[in-house]
Amino acid sequence: MATQDDPAHRPQEAPPSYRELPVGTLIELNSGARAEVVGNPGDGAWLLVKILESPDDPSEVGTEDLVFFADVKGAR
Repeated sequence: MATQDDPAHRPQEAPPSYRELPVGTLIELNSGARAEVVGNPGDGAWLLVKILESPDDPSEVGTEDLVFFADVKGAR
């Protein structure tokens, strides 16, 4: 019989939560772009960001977009 300490029966760790990430926080996306949070619906899944740097597509700089939490590499 499996116990709660059995790794197969442990709940998976949740990804980082962005539910309470404040407006103005700087984030880095998996694409290498850097952005500023300009809106947070508080659902933990989506952030409204303004692109500050985009090495792959400079035309994105200054635009706003919704990003999914899995596309966020980190926040600072």
